Amino acid sequence: FSSQTGKELFAYIPSFVYDHLADLADPGYSHQFYVDNTAMVAKTATKDILVCGLRKGGKGYFALDVTDPTGMEASDVLWEYPCDATGADPDMGYSFSKAFIVKTEAEGYVAIFGNGYDSASGEAVLYVLDAETGAVLRKLKTGVTGCNGLSTPAIVDVELDGIVDYAFAGDLKGNMWKFDLRGATRDEWDVAYRADASTPMPLITVRNTSGAVQPITAPPDVMLDCVAMKEGRGLMLVFGTGQYLNSDD
Repeated sequence: FSSQTGKELFAYIPSFVYDHLADLADPGYSHQFYVDNTAMVAKTATKDILVCGLRKGGKGYFALDVTDPTGMEASDVLWEYPCDATGADPDMGYSFSKAFIVKTEAEGYVAIFGNGYDSASGEAVLYVLDAETGAVLRKLKTGVTGCNGLSTPAIVDVELDGIVDYAFAGDLKGNMWKFDLRGATRDEWDVAYRADASTPMPLITVRNTSGAVQPITAPPDVMLDCVAMKEGRGLMLVFGTGQYLNSDD
């Protein structure tokens, strides 16, 4: 909307929710979710791009070119992922994770987000997509399955050069993961630690005194302590546990 006149400048409805639009006219309508997440906007080399997920409204993300918000056209819808509205990607869950657009050394500007919850595979996965085309550059898989999913990541630029170095994110199994996004090629991106060549390893798995894992659904906070870094002690990672997703929570 125009901030001066209140006139609508443009509107966009993701194809993921088309099948539910008619429900809004049903006299017996009961609330359901549509676009339920918070968008973020970032500049790439050529565009201002808005990217957002549906949260509880569906399994997918979209990106818009909002460089000129007063002259929006259909072509400014850059991409939807998955492009199949049925959610054909088995790793894509309800898109609770906030998405971020950041610059990488290997692939330029990318969109990064966790895969969310209730995916067909039930695994915790970090997605890295081309920011302008929506092409999947990498899916960094943790190997931890069973009604699992990756939450909103924290993105960290350790060298303060405008290029992402790491991402940290929790999952529903109480794991806090570190992903290494450094390197000249995307093939070098990976889970930062491994127990062996085929087994990714989290920073920590959080359990209560009874041994039950504690889900991590909120993004962590990562602090760059300059004194600690000089002493080789790295970053400080702070996060809480808990979930409010199901009727039992």
